[in-house]
Amino acid sequence: MKERYRTSIIVLIIIIAAVAAYVRGISAPFQFDDERDIVYRSEVARGVIAAAESSPYRALTYATYAIDWKLGKGRPNCFHVTNLFIHIAASLLLFFVISRVFKTSNLTEEIAAAVVSLGFAIHPLGVASASYISGRAGLLSGFFGLLLIWIWEGRKFRGRWGTLAVVEALALLAKEDAVVIPVLLAAVSIIERRKDFKELVPSFLISMIYGALRVFSHPVVVSEPGREISYASHLLMQPYVYCRAILMWLWPIGLSLDHHPAPISGLTDARIWLCGFAIIILFLLALLAIRKGQKTIGLSAAWFIFALAPGAIIPLADPVSENRWYFATAGLSILIAVAVNWVLDHKKTAGVALGILYLSCLFLSAYSRVEVSSDPSSLWAQSVELYPNAARPWSNFAMARQRDGAFQGAEFAARRAIAIEKNDAAAWNTLGLALKNTGKFDEALEAYRQAIFYDKNLFVAYTNQANILAATDKLAEAEYSYREALKISPDDLDANYGLAWVLAKTGHKNEAIRRLKNILDKTEDEQARQLLNKLINNQ
Repeated sequence: MKERYRTSIIVLIIIIAAVAAYVRGISAPFQFDDERDIVYRSEVARGVIAAAESSPYRALTYATYAIDWKLGKGRPNCFHVTNLFIHIAASLLLFFVISRVFKTSNLTEEIAAAVVSLGFAIHPLGVASASYISGRAGLLSGFFGLLLIWIWEGRKFRGRWGTLAVVEALALLAKEDAVVIPVLLAAVSIIERRKDFKELVPSFLISMIYGALRVFSHPVVVSEPGREISYASHLLMQPYVYCRAILMWLWPIGLSLDHHPAPISGLTDARIWLCGFAIIILFLLALLAIRKGQKTIGLSAAWFIFALAPGAIIPLADPVSENRWYFATAGLSILIAVAVNWVLDHKKTAGVALGILYLSCLFLSAYSRVEVSSDPSSLWAQSVELYPNAARPWSNFAMARQRDGAFQGAEFAARRAIAIEKNDAAAWNTLGLALKNTGKFDEALEAYRQAIFYDKNLFVAYTNQANILAATDKLAEAEYSYREALKISPDDLDANYGLAWVLAKTGHKNEAIRRLKNILDKTEDEQARQLLNKLINNQ
């Protein structure tokens, strides 16, 4: 009874602490990839099935976006609440995973599991996933990955292989990184010589089939324009990425939603040898610990190494990305729990004092970071300060300043981004918006032309260009630009309304009425309704 009471108190503390740390982020707007993945993805507004079909390899993640869109009527608050709920659920599940791996039998081990799980719940590194809506894929995948491990480490029951397979499928439909989880469990189980490892075979097959389909049908984008690196350089960077994740988890200084580490210069780069040596030691530690029966240490080290493997093997534009470390740092937490348990066993008073101090620092850091992350301008100002010679922080800072109405600041930041990477289409588009809002229409049109030149699929640039052309009575050019935008994104409401307005002005009322009715079938748009009523009354 006492054990259940303690567990209930621990669960309540984790929930309260996580809510207190993240509650200020609930009012944050959509930002960064949120607009591409949610706001401008019309399928999300159309419902669960349409959203899931728009991204079949992350169907579960996009289905939850559609549910949030419906419940919150397109406002970001509901999305943030769901992210926080998933993060808290994952943190609680981590507590039960650590307890199960520890086979908790005394108060010290339970306290160690509680301290580490609480630290995971309020760690500032988690803000990149929990407070950033587009980080949900990692949250969901991490939750189901933890659930898979919790089931595997528990008692055997009839049909466990099927349950494991279903949970693995859900993890994969959240994010493809989950492909490594059955591989991790199978490797650890074989080294342990567990006889029941065959129950992992269905999960393993599902992950391998999914991985093959994902690679061949949707090739991974290796890099972005202006950020290309060779595959050799990418591989040489990985020891540094692993070490950076460990250091940021232990000492969360220099966190940023967008990192731009200096590329590896070659085999003479000290980071290759120092970090490579550290990762080899970690790998050997995992292998030796498992063979010696120290499962907690071995599982933790192997978990961390395997969880970061997809990003190590597949070259991505962002080698250092905090929201990709969510599940990996959950595994690292078990190793920290072992250390905390040792300290509490040998120096209980000092251990408790250090634990309280460490958790307090984590909470204050996370609370402060959530506040910064809730304001896009502050978020990207911080990133610009860390990486002043990288284009993307400046480009995103320009977008944030534009939305704040600081048009001169937006123009300055966009020009800085373009000076670093001339082919940054998003920066050209933001520059166009800033110039338009300061009355420089001709310069704005040129900026939009540059945006389209560097990214033929940037439909918002076509729409923004068309808006200026329509406002300056160049209706034929505006119509062409709106139609180009709609070729790329047929459901874009701004382009559809703009085209309807131009068609009404040029006497094509029937098509204008049809487009306005289509808009109103999908959303309640007062501007479209007024124009429609005006056209119908004048017929």
